[in-house]
Amino acid sequence: MVDEDKLAVSVTADFIAVLPQNEQTDLFTVMNKLNVIPAKSQLVRMKQYSKDGTLTITVIDAILSETKPVLTQFTLKKDRLQHYFPPSYTSSQIEEVIISLLDGWKAHNMKENLS
Repeated sequence: MVDEDKLAVSVTADFIAVLPQNEQTDLFTVMNKLNVIPAKSQLVRMKQYSKDGTLTITVIDAILSETKPVLTQFTLKKDRLQHYFPPSYTSSQIEEVIISLLDGWKAHNMKENLS
């Protein structure tokens, strides 16, 4: 799953690789059954259950069956943005400008909606 970019290497190393083989197998079985990728918060909890000696396939199933909030992520291609920014701008600087512009846009639209 790491090779398929479904799980981050750091998450896998920190939370899955530390589980005993039988718990890793149970986790993989439940992930396939439910067709889900665990969130980091779920893996943190499973790691703690494992340390406590109480991580079972039933616990894994219960944790992975919880509804996760839907996160929305957008990716803006560099070639679509590059003509708006000086070449010296870092990704962080570009992000700050975009967030600042969105804050202004939101404030403007909220004023219009109150009118």
